[in-house]
Amino acid sequence: MQIANQCLKRKPREPLPAGLGRFGACLVAAALVAAGCAHSRNKDRIGLIPPPVPPFLNGPMAVLLTNTPGFSCYVVMTTGSPPIPGETVSGNLLCRGSELLFAPDARWLAGKRFARSGFSFTWNVATQHGYLLSEALQGYAPISSRVQATNVLALPSRSASEVVEGRHCQRTEVEVESSDGSKTPFQVWRASDLKGAPLRIASAAPGRPVLVSFSKFRFEAPSSRLFVPPEGFTRHDSAETMMAEMTMRQENLKRKPTEGEGIEVQPPPSVGMGGR
Repeated sequence: MQIANQCLKRKPREPLPAGLGRFGACLVAAALVAAGCAHSRNKDRIGLIPPPVPPFLNGPMAVLLTNTPGFSCYVVMTTGSPPIPGETVSGNLLCRGSELLFAPDARWLAGKRFARSGFSFTWNVATQHGYLLSEALQGYAPISSRVQATNVLALPSRSASEVVEGRHCQRTEVEVESSDGSKTPFQVWRASDLKGAPLRIASAAPGRPVLVSFSKFRFEAPSSRLFVPPEGFTRHDSAETMMAEMTMRQENLKRKPTEGEGIEVQPPPSVGMGGR
């Protein structure tokens, strides 16, 4: 109401149009109040937005990580040239056939207000379904995509052997066709001693370049149990409803207990996977 009162007290620089008068001024003030409330609601909803799924997990790039014996590695994704601050994604990646699991570094989650949530992602490239999991909430929610990679076409390339991260690699040009009719070009660097796993993938599409680098490989198929929600985790209908539950719990922890009421604050469990 302060916004409305201030608007009604201000003297307009120009006369109001005929017929507008005081009633019109009230309408203007009400509109400003409504706009302010809408902005407040949108600001509140920011906390309900789930962390974004990295594009190398559920985008056309993901198909380039499949068809390997199984491995785990450390991944870093940068956007832009030079890399745009705040958009670097890093963490541990596990691959088993068409199944992927990504546990982001805490510093990336911290930049998106999710540092203490212990979020991780699972994704099945074949079914285009996965889960968003939260260690702190002991819960999970399904995530999915309507677009699926349908074909990978290797393009003719005459590139010579290149040295990347101390390894001799062969750079190939590929194009991933998707179910929506789109075609996404990539450059892929693979080394003979990596058993088919990529060492680097770059988006060749126009616009902001994306570069994904892989390191610290361990060639051992991860357990299949890692790609399904842990037993005892609570299922939520969607990532948004899970975020709403988390926001509500955080607000309850911040709320001061009334007389005779006690609130027991439990620290979140430790995250199973870390960064470097």
